[in-house]
Amino acid sequence: MLPGSNVIVGVVNFQGNPHDSKTLQATLDHCEKITGKTFESAILDRGYRGRKKKGDTSLLVPGAIKGKTPYERQKYNKKFRSRAAIEPVIGHLKYDHRMVRNYLKGTVGVEINALMAATAFNLKI
Repeated sequence: MLPGSNVIVGVVNFQGNPHDSKTLQATLDHCEKITGKTFESAILDRGYRGRKKKGDTSLLVPGAIKGKTPYERQKYNKKFRSRAAIEPVIGHLKYDHRMVRNYLKGTVGVEINALMAATAFNLKI
């Protein structure tokens, strides 16, 4: 999702329940392919474990800030607040655009369902 726009840029489907560190590179590659741009930074949740840089993208994980001025803390916290806007979008995709249950068959059906839900969400805006 692009910050401040609530537009879903890319949808990637993974089999099973892989950890975020295993899915991040594929997701970044997909978004780069779609937009033609590389991202300077990616804002992740606290549960992410792994390297702090993937290719040219720096990975930002919220945490305690020590030795920073109040202004630097404010800028840091504002960056991570934008990530909180993603959770409601995921909820809308699941319940308003039928991603809670997939009625299409096979892995291709799962991908079609995800793409159609993201498209419907983007057209609604």
